[in-house]
Amino acid sequence: MKSLLKITALFLILTCISCSSKAQRPQEHSNYEYSGEKYAKVELSINKTASKDLDDIVRFDDKKLCEMIEKKLAVSGLIEEASSNKVKVEITDIRIRSSFNAIMWGVMAGDDHITGDVSLIGEDGRTICKFEIYASYALGGFAGMNETRMSWLFEKFSELTLKEIAGERMAKAN
Repeated sequence: MKSLLKITALFLILTCISCSSKAQRPQEHSNYEYSGEKYAKVELSINKTASKDLDDIVRFDDKKLCEMIEKKLAVSGLIEEASSNKVKVEITDIRIRSSFNAIMWGVMAGDDHITGDVSLIGEDGRTICKFEIYASYALGGFAGMNETRMSWLFEKFSELTLKEIAGERMAKAN
């Protein structure tokens, strides 16, 4: 009975930590507060050193992530084509497990993750705010296929981006 309780506790702990995500601002941008800016578009690029494994880049769909971020911002009223401001996202680290490893090994195969630097660029070309987004998914075996895991990662990355740009109240309202 005790071993069953230990296994259950371990499973619950792994479940809680396996899908962690965070946003982090450097000290020089810690005082940024959203003041109604609108953004014309989201520009997304992948850093040359984002992954040592070319398969990660193949499995990663940068267009879908860009569309997801734009959709989140649009729903919150932050996209306006006439604006001169833009959101620049540079993906700095990618790891995406193969479907086989995710299903067979789950948490033991490590995590899928996306890390990126997001910069809010003003109409004068100056950086208004910069922050790092880290989205991670390790359950794998439950969700299985790449598409499901990537959708979750893109959704989480987009949510954190919106939250950092517009603040928690606006992000939760949508």
